[in-house]
Amino acid sequence: METRGASKELGCHPALFTGKAWMTAQLFKENARQLDPRFAAKKRSILIVFDPASAHVDVGNLSAIKLLFLPPNTTAHAQPLNQGIICSVKQIYRKNLSRRMLITMDHHKTYRIDLVGAIHLLLH
Repeated sequence: METRGASKELGCHPALFTGKAWMTAQLFKENARQLDPRFAAKKRSILIVFDPASAHVDVGNLSAIKLLFLPPNTTAHAQPLNQGIICSVKQIYRKNLSRRMLITMDHHKTYRIDLVGAIHLLLH
């Protein structure tokens, strides 16, 4: 197992992973146990929803993280719903991108976007 961390400026958390990028039950538990105290220290509670995969196991004794495991065969039933969510996210992104480009053009500047900027467009 290796630990890979992203820039602290981006607010990213390091994550444990295997060389083949497979999630295992052990990695799942270790990642959850690493994240839990971080959210608890900030007095934040989160819910994470998981599909039924063998690596997604109950961790137990988490104070800030609630794990919700979907029942078997839920993924196949929920997949059509995902299409509507994806369509809505694309609409929000395009609307915010167009708005940002127009503002930039009004100031006679070139609009540049990177991955972080694209993520911010989804949030605003």
